[in-house]
Amino acid sequence: MIIKRLLFIVSIVLLSVSTAETLKIIETKSIRNTTMGEQQKIDRNTTSQNV
Repeated sequence: MIIKRLLFIVSIVLLSVSTAETLKIIETKSIRNTTMGEQQKIDRNTTSQNV
C-alpha cells in the first residue's frame, strides 16, 4: 500500500515537471517566432527603402 502511494506521488511529480518543461519549450518557440517575424518586417522595410 505504501509503495502504491509512493509511486502515485512520484508519477504526479514527474508529470508536473514534464508539463512545466513543455510550457517552457512552447514559450521559447513563440518568442523566437515573434522575433523572427519582427526581423522579417524590418528587413522588408529596409530593402524597400533601399530600392
